[in-house]
Amino acid sequence: KHVSQVFYGSSGSEANDTALRLVRHYWALEGKPEKNRIISRKMAYHGSTIAGTSLGGMEPMHKQLGGAVPNIVHVMMPYAYELALPGESDHDFGIRAAKAVEDAILEAGADKVAAFIGEPVMGAGGVKIPPMSYWPEVERICRKYDVLLMLDEVITGYGRTGEWFAAQTFGIEPDTITTAKALTSGYQPLSALLVGDRVASTLVEKGGEFYHGYTYSGHPVACAVALKNLEIIEKEGLVERVKNDTGPYFAQATG
Repeated sequence: KHVSQVFYGSSGSEANDTALRLVRHYWALEGKPEKNRIISRKMAYHGSTIAGTSLGGMEPMHKQLGGAVPNIVHVMMPYAYELALPGESDHDFGIRAAKAVEDAILEAGADKVAAFIGEPVMGAGGVKIPPMSYWPEVERICRKYDVLLMLDEVITGYGRTGEWFAAQTFGIEPDTITTAKALTSGYQPLSALLVGDRVASTLVEKGGEFYHGYTYSGHPVACAVALKNLEIIEKEGLVERVKNDTGPYFAQATG
């Protein structure tokens, strides 16, 4: 409900590239160009372009890149199965994992940090589901220090978690959301960067023209396919079926 602008591309990588450029541009327009550091997570995946690889936290990809985009740091992932302390509850682990974000903000200085980016459920890094306490605490920390919250919903968007967006599942309102994949169910290449009211209003009122775009941004055939795809998802109640049928079934089957 708080999204007011959309920027189209052809892949999730392009969407995340755009999001990186957009949030840094936002802070420059707000008179804070030094507020340009991005906090991400180890084992995160945000695409295979130079910016996407830099945002991601996969070391083999970093080594092949030979030089990442500067001012991007990576903190611990919220994966209790691997990183929880003996006797630590999922709730407490989620709070501790979120504190790693706060520690990174304080280490750099809040006046230097532009945004935190994360996948609601880490995908290529191993389908790692965070505790329910994690994302609300991350959002609270971001608001406390005036750091933008960027969600990469390229995998989770359009029903994967039983809501249209995983942001709804975890009860948070990010400043940007990147989407692709299920936007067209793979029938055409299309991505969308969804921009929240706060960032969008500054870009519109102070930014003038945003000098950014791709050859096939908003391609009419891809957009037509997306409209029909979303119509089918809505008509067949697929999001509700994930929440009320297939989700509980798999949860029961896997114990």
